[in-house]
Amino acid sequence: MVVDATTIILTAVCTGIGIPIGNAIYEMFLKDYFKKIKAHNKKLNKLKDKLKSRLLHYKRPWVALLLNLFLWGIGYFYVKRKRLLGALLLLVQIFVVGGFAFGQGSVKNIFEGISSGFLTIIVAIYLGVDAYHLAQEVNKEK
Repeated sequence: MVVDATTIILTAVCTGIGIPIGNAIYEMFLKDYFKKIKAHNKKLNKLKDKLKSRLLHYKRPWVALLLNLFLWGIGYFYVKRKRLLGALLLLVQIFVVGGFAFGQGSVKNIFEGISSGFLTIIVAIYLGVDAYHLAQEVNKEK
C-alpha cells in the first residue's frame, strides 16, 4: 500500500512540475543546439541546390565526343549548341548511310556506309573534337 501511495504522489508531483522542467531543459541545453541544426540544414540545402544545378548543367566532353563521332550532330544536341548544324549533319549521315545500304541492295551493309570512306572518318573525328571543345566551353561558362 505504501508503494502505491508513493507512486501516486510521485506521479502527481512529476506531472505538475514535468512540463516546467522540460521547458527549462529545452531553454538551457537544447534551444541553441536546434538553432545550430537549422543553420546547418540551411547551409546543406544551399550546397545541395548548387551541386544539383552544376550536375544538371555540366556536360561531359567525352560523351559529346562519342555522340558526335558515331551519330553526327547528336553531340551538339547534348551540349545544346549548334543545334541546326547538328540536325543537318544527322540528316546527311542518315541519307549517306541509308543511300549506301539501299544502293547496295541490302540493309546489312548499313555499317559499311559509315566506315567506307576516308573522308567520312575524318569528318566524324573533326565533329567529335568540335563537340568536345564546345562541352568544355559550356562548362567554363557555368
